[in-house]
Amino acid sequence: MRRKQFFRDVPIKQKLIYMCVITTAFALILTSAVFVVYEYFTVRRSMVSELTAVANTIGKLNSAALVFGDRKESTETMKVLSSIPNIVYAATYNSEGKLFSEYKRAGLDGGADFALPPGDGYSFGITRLEVFRKVVFEGEAIGTIYIVSDLKGFYAMVVRYALLLLAIMVCALFGSYLLSSRLQKVVTEPLAELTTLMAVISKEKDYTLRTDVAGRDEVGYLASGFNEMLETIQKRDEELAAHYKRLEELVEERTAELAAANKKLHEELSERFRVEEALRQSENMYRAIFENTGTASIIVEEDTTILLANTEFERLIGCSRSDLEDKKSWTEFIDTNYKEKMLEYHQLRRIDPESVPGSYESVIADRDGNKKNVIITVAVIPGTKRSIASVLDITNLKRLEEQLQQSHKMEAIGQLAGGVAHDFNNILTAIIGYGAIMQMKMEKENPFRAYVEPIMSAAEKAANLTQGLLAFSRKQLIAPRPININSVVRDFEKLIKRLIGEDVELVTSFSKEDLTVFADSGQIGQVLMNLAANARDAMPGGGRLRIATSAAVIDDAYIKAHNYGKPGKFVLTVLSDNGVGMSKEVSERIFEPFFTTKEVGKGTGLGLSIVYGIIKQHNGYIDVESEAGAGTTFRIYLPFSGAENEAEETVPAPKEVRGGNETILLCEDDAGVRAFAKELLEHYGYRIIEATDGEDAVRQFTDNRGRIDLAIIDVIMPKKNGRVVYDEVKSIKPDAKAIFMSGYSADIIHKKGIFEKDIHFVTKPIIADQFLEKVRQVLDQ
Repeated sequence: MRRKQFFRDVPIKQKLIYMCVITTAFALILTSAVFVVYEYFTVRRSMVSELTAVANTIGKLNSAALVFGDRKESTETMKVLSSIPNIVYAATYNSEGKLFSEYKRAGLDGGADFALPPGDGYSFGITRLEVFRKVVFEGEAIGTIYIVSDLKGFYAMVVRYALLLLAIMVCALFGSYLLSSRLQKVVTEPLAELTTLMAVISKEKDYTLRTDVAGRDEVGYLASGFNEMLETIQKRDEELAAHYKRLEELVEERTAELAAANKKLHEELSERFRVEEALRQSENMYRAIFENTGTASIIVEEDTTILLANTEFERLIGCSRSDLEDKKSWTEFIDTNYKEKMLEYHQLRRIDPESVPGSYESVIADRDGNKKNVIITVAVIPGTKRSIASVLDITNLKRLEEQLQQSHKMEAIGQLAGGVAHDFNNILTAIIGYGAIMQMKMEKENPFRAYVEPIMSAAEKAANLTQGLLAFSRKQLIAPRPININSVVRDFEKLIKRLIGEDVELVTSFSKEDLTVFADSGQIGQVLMNLAANARDAMPGGGRLRIATSAAVIDDAYIKAHNYGKPGKFVLTVLSDNGVGMSKEVSERIFEPFFTTKEVGKGTGLGLSIVYGIIKQHNGYIDVESEAGAGTTFRIYLPFSGAENEAEETVPAPKEVRGGNETILLCEDDAGVRAFAKELLEHYGYRIIEATDGEDAVRQFTDNRGRIDLAIIDVIMPKKNGRVVYDEVKSIKPDAKAIFMSGYSADIIHKKGIFEKDIHFVTKPIIADQFLEKVRQVLDQ
């Protein structure tokens, strides 16, 4: 780029000289190069031909010596080469390729150290020329002549040629320079004169000057055109001067008019700026309020198109403003069940705003179709047909409200269950007790025995139902201990198979990890049995029930998705079937007490409520996943316990019921239970002293302290409860023995201070054999 700029700035006369010199130099260099190359190859061919002829001659002279093996003769023949100054080495080889004779130029060391080529040839190297020729005698090759020629003379000649051509080229260039220096004046002098005039005109702006350059060549025509151009410019300058003067006059007149108009415009603009600033402040204030209300807000046109939306509305709907504003109708996000009502409100609000509510609940759907409960507050913007609406998302509040209502419902029913338990257990105690006495006193062949057994079976079912109610209310007594869930499932596997029947396949999968929990194995077994029974009912035509255990972790994602739970490690038990499944509406209510989808008489609606109560009592969680026609899956999460499992409990062998002749104080306020217990104990030989309330119990013990061996005390009694009675009995007789019994729920019994170490307790309804065994056990201590 710099070289190009240099040639552009050089005067024309120098450019012409450079052109002549460069052109001449290029022609001379090209000619010299061709000549040198041509001479190089010509001399080279000449040298190869001469050296080949010498080799052929030496070969003929050595042929006889090679045939007769005369090395001396051959060596003498080779000395002939000393007359040729450029040959520095020559050698004769026999037919076996071995050196026969050789010639060396004085001062040359060494010889040939290479393999001979198979035929005639030459090698033109950098410093020497080598020729190989076969020696033929009577048509047969008898040896090889090898001659080496030095190329110093050859290169000296080439250099002489080059120097000669260089001298000629320098002379030619000098002559070209002199000739072009003289000839350029013919071209450059007119141009220089014209250029000088142009420079003067450009500097002084005097367009009256003219050039004297003339001629009929290109420069003459250029000078003539230049003069015509100057004349045209001169005329135009005179016209412009006249117009400029008139323009100045017009400008002065217009300036006066504009000054007056500008003053008036300045006053108008000042007022406009004041109004615009007020509007800008108002708009900024409105924008700030609109964006920072804390709720999703939109402005809606009369045709329901969204005109403006704030950031909260973008987040609520999941769409950007560019996708909403002037493109979407707000009715697109209203749930179908509410859309018609919302459109009606929208129209009526423009006729009479007082005729429609300003706030109301509705349901909207975001871009992904997720429905959300909202409260919409709407008002028409004064002086327009547009509406401004605030949308408050209350989905989580609604969910929490439903959960709170469900919790209150469950708690109320739990309290009802706990309150009913006492009276119901007293009634069952009498039924089961008298039934047991009837069975004891009947002969095995007695035909009425067949009627007693169904009565006992029904009473036991009622007792189980009572226990289920207590489990649901989480007020049942449990005996938790470290157990492995895998062991519990294996223990109940046979019972589950028997329960579900042969047409349902049971598949179990156990984790190899430690799955220890702190729980009552019997209660967990009841959960498994209840869920298995539900699965069986969901597969009337047969199917598959799968039970799997594994370790699980409840994290923040789980808590956020289910709205309950505490982070930590849990033991997960999954029961899944491929039955008929449930709809979403049904699965949301299955844990409600007395809710059932079964026919009347085929279900109490307490099975899953009991399951729910047991899991909650163990500080666990249970959830259900189901779809109509796609089966049901229950997941049970129980807190992981690091304690080692206790030794497996062994079921003790049945003991023979034994009686005795000791005196027992029976403290029971329910007449039916008291009469049954008295009858049962007397049947086995015991002497009974009855007490109908707490004060009566203390009085009877005081009067008979020397005779009473054991006190059986109801926990809840009139006047004095069981704990007070027990404390007064112990104050009278410190070594007094006692058994407590009750049908109340566990929390009430705990409040009475019964569950302490070395305190004996039996629950109602009383089972005869277990009751008698407990009596005998305490008396024998």
